[in-house]
Amino acid sequence: MSTDGATEVSLDFYDTLGSLYDQLKANDNVQALVDLIIAAIGRTGSEPYRLLDLGCGTGSSSRAFANRGFDVTGCDNSLALLKVARAEHPAGRYIKADIRQLPQEMTDFDIVNYTGDVPNHLLHDNDLESALAEAARVLKPSGLVVFDVNTIGTYHHLFTTDHIIERDDTIFLWMGQTAAPEPNGLARMRLTAFYQDGPTWRRTDTMLTERHYAPSKIERILSNVGLRARSVYGLYQGALVTPADEDAHIKFVYLADKAIPMQQ
Repeated sequence: MSTDGATEVSLDFYDTLGSLYDQLKANDNVQALVDLIIAAIGRTGSEPYRLLDLGCGTGSSSRAFANRGFDVTGCDNSLALLKVARAEHPAGRYIKADIRQLPQEMTDFDIVNYTGDVPNHLLHDNDLESALAEAARVLKPSGLVVFDVNTIGTYHHLFTTDHIIERDDTIFLWMGQTAAPEPNGLARMRLTAFYQDGPTWRRTDTMLTERHYAPSKIERILSNVGLRARSVYGLYQGALVTPADEDAHIKFVYLADKAIPMQQ
């Protein structure tokens, strides 16, 4: 996932990784998470629900929803990641756009999805508010906005420590850069990748900055744009559970609908 503007560092992170991104995330079971979301929203995909997949990156979540019968439009602002998405899924529909300012002609989606801690890449309240306002604008009156965010427990684990990740001919060095992530604060990590390009080993370095959003702040921003959290789940051991817990669960998954129908 990537945007630009206030999240320029994140855009650089994804553009730098490009085709290496899927190797970094190879152990993520995106289809399993998507299936949990589909079960939570009570829609099986037996009808051609129109779904807008924002921050789709290399298209793993878009493909996962398409596998279940959804009519998917993927959207990201990284050309490097969209190039991978289009190569992996030539029949897919992918557009380049900033999720805070979507094309005006985009309307009437049954579901707007942000899978993969997309909101955490938006580093200021007004960025997240703009993105969610756009989601509300393009959503049908009866539609749902679905998104997940990293918990403070995840930032304490992933952004404070170092990890070595080996993927065939690629080695990633994940280095946490934030000693003590704070609620609603920024967290940073540095990623170095060593990979083979023919007979040559190459190196690439990049930084990622994310922001934690506490539930109270998310609820306030949702309210500001005419949305309300219908359900909030914690992701724990491959299941969506309630009540959601910031320390025990790795992600919160929100299902939001329109509190008052907004004009399209």
